[in-house]
Amino acid sequence: MTSWAKNLKKVKAGKASKVEFVDAITHWMGTEIAESTEGMGEAVSRRAVWLFPDGYALSVGANFDPVFYHLSKELPVGSMIPLPQSRKKNWLFASRTNGWTYSGLGGRFPKAEETLALVDLFSANHGEPKLLLPWAFHWVESITEQGEEYYDWDESEDGVNIREIMSSLATAIEDGSVAEACPWDFLLSSEEDGLSHYSDFSKFQRFIEKVEDAKIAILDLDQHCAACSNGTYEDAVASDPELAGKEVFRTWGQNSEGNWLGDGSVYMESGYIDNPEFERQLKQLAQDEGLDMGLDDKNWEPSGNFAFESK
Repeated sequence: MTSWAKNLKKVKAGKASKVEFVDAITHWMGTEIAESTEGMGEAVSRRAVWLFPDGYALSVGANFDPVFYHLSKELPVGSMIPLPQSRKKNWLFASRTNGWTYSGLGGRFPKAEETLALVDLFSANHGEPKLLLPWAFHWVESITEQGEEYYDWDESEDGVNIREIMSSLATAIEDGSVAEACPWDFLLSSEEDGLSHYSDFSKFQRFIEKVEDAKIAILDLDQHCAACSNGTYEDAVASDPELAGKEVFRTWGQNSEGNWLGDGSVYMESGYIDNPEFERQLKQLAQDEGLDMGLDDKNWEPSGNFAFESK
């Protein structure tokens, strides 16, 4: 039996150490099962967040290096992390997260011992944290209702089906076993989503709200594919005639982990925009939220595809 499954059994029995507890709730993020998501919310939820009393937070997740940041303060570009000089190494400021990313793991997912060491490092100066699991808030109900059918993957680890462990973990969260065994105050949900107010994702969400309020476009969010979005224009105009003649602005939900990272980064392309006035309006609203909407430099040739990132 995989150590992950063994540690989850210890959590359920109330006999898990801190390291075993962290392994039980985070190990799945480093497996292939965490690499395919549907929609913005699910994509950014794949993280565990330790919230400190002074407003700082540490996030560990599926597709990004650990990141330390402040939930509500905008940190100056190039800020030094609040750690002793001897511990600053490998922490680099990133505007897209409005915080510091840890590069000391070489891009791999941290082991439970490494995650706990980071939590303890910041606890020394920022106080005892609470633990927030955004992924549980997004997924637990679906997993417990649908069981193994919720997943399409057949990945196994040491001969154990990871879907079965995820289902078991979801049940343990729902029945309160995880909260009881948690070494910290446990939050299944929070008024805050555990991301910085000034991360690119939070800025993008506010940008989307402004586009909607200004009625300069029909929003078609988290679409699976172009065929799935057929009828969006007609449905939107039927419910709000003021949207007649407006452009459509889409975000793609399929494999959204490539567009929306759990640390708050945004790597979304707008899709082709060939209306100069619409482009100008979008750029202005993005700029109002501190985002640059520039031509996507990943394309080989200039096009009307735009990407969003912090200014």
